Amino acid sequence: MLLVANTRRLALISFSGSAFIGTAAVALDHPSVAAVAAAPKSFIGKSIGFRAASCVDDPKGGFICRVTSGSHVLRIEASALGAAGGDLVAERLIGPCKGRDQLDSPTCRFDIEIEPRSAQDEATVAEFEGERATRLYSGVIQMRLASRR
Repeated sequence: MLLVANTRRLALISFSGSAFIGTAAVALDHPSVAAVAAAPKSFIGKSIGFRAASCVDDPKGGFICRVTSGSHVLRIEASALGAAGGDLVAERLIGPCKGRDQLDSPTCRFDIEIEPRSAQDEATVAEFEGERATRLYSGVIQMRLASRR
């Protein structure tokens, strides 16, 4: 048997005939920016999400997002874009949201989901676009157009 996971579902698959046995929802946590900044390594391997993150396609490769709250800044880096957002997200990222200079654009706001693989707290990180930031690294980032709340 094989347990297949992504940020939304767990699936248990049997190799005897590749029968689909069942699914169970994976809880997605929406921690506060302050909580992640205070203990970023405690979120490694957990599915977490943030609403209205500023995200861009980095011409140097991958994707960069910034989430802020008060004096806390999270820099989220991912090497691949998940399929959750579809064509609308992809079109924004290759159009108006291409390049770090677009991080402040309201057009580049997305609801995101990641599963951090590593983290660095702001005490060990150089400035990000002039700000001290806590960094989270994820292989894949799921993005959807920011929900209106």
